[in-house]
Amino acid sequence: MSRGFIQRSQKWVTPLEKFRIEQTAKGLVEYRGTWMTKDEAFTAEQLAKGLVLHQGKWMTPEEQMEAKGFVMFEGMWVTPAERDQVLAQRREQQRLAAARAEAERQRVVRDAEQRRREQARIEQLKVDAYTMSQDFVKRK
Repeated sequence: MSRGFIQRSQKWVTPLEKFRIEQTAKGLVEYRGTWMTKDEAFTAEQLAKGLVLHQGKWMTPEEQMEAKGFVMFEGMWVTPAERDQVLAQRREQQRLAAARAEAERQRVVRDAEQRRREQARIEQLKVDAYTMSQDFVKRK
């Protein structure tokens, strides 16, 4: 007998080889240095790939969120109703901002028109005052 070897089925093997043969006979497989069932090894491999199990199917985390009914919106997973609510609020805010801008534009136009009329009235008063002064000078 050779040192460190074990006779198994008329073959000399190392203790490590003997252990591997026994584990394989039990239906186990080695995955990353650990002995486990084939199902456990498959699960470990899927998890190592970053997959998740959802309703009996392996998928990416993104696919899982979509399967749960969520949508990606501005870097966050939300329900379609939440997304639609945010978009509706934004549309309403834009509508209100446009209405405020239009009201301000109309105010500016009214103010400018009022200033123009006032300036025209002032110019007319100047003309009237000059005419009156000339009439006064002529009468003297």
